[in-house]
Amino acid sequence: MKGLVLTLRKPEISDIPILTKWFQDPNFGQYLFEIAEGQHTATAMSLLNQNAKDSSTQITMIAENDAKEPIGLLLYKNINWKHRNAEINTLIGDTKNRSGIYGPDLYLLGITYAFSGLNLHKVFGYTYATNKAAMTLTQNIAKTSGILYDHLRRDGSYINTTVFSILKKDFGVFLKDNTNPIFRKFIKTGVFERL
Repeated sequence: MKGLVLTLRKPEISDIPILTKWFQDPNFGQYLFEIAEGQHTATAMSLLNQNAKDSSTQITMIAENDAKEPIGLLLYKNINWKHRNAEINTLIGDTKNRSGIYGPDLYLLGITYAFSGLNLHKVFGYTYATNKAAMTLTQNIAKTSGILYDHLRRDGSYINTTVFSILKKDFGVFLKDNTNPIFRKFIKTGVFERL
């Protein structure tokens, strides 16, 4: 599946070094999950192994640019196939790529693939209050379902976590009604035609 500047694909063994490098970056890990020192490569391998299972509750995708360079990571966790919902996480790897269009492109691709590729009914996720870019993006697209106050301890302080969700039907309405030029340009690519 292709967005404005990114394409989604399944991870491969050759992606292990770049995933390991991303996981070792403390700025990358602070918004994903904490990985114990020395477990970065093992964590990357476990993501690949999860994709190999037939009834996986976790799916990992790599987002790459037109030059076939890995840019980010898309994770679907806690997939409930019976109720057709999943937690979504999108992350941009290198610091130099974290501003601009990559983040919104990956987020929209992730939601679109959840609804058109995985046939889910709802996606949900968690955004840390300290991640201003993600907060802005999720508030533009998804609905806030609640706030978990003082939910995580980072750097000696507790931070809030916003819970967000979006239903497939609401995403369709968002696409139809949105006038933001970036979203309109994304919509014109035709990636949403199956929704």
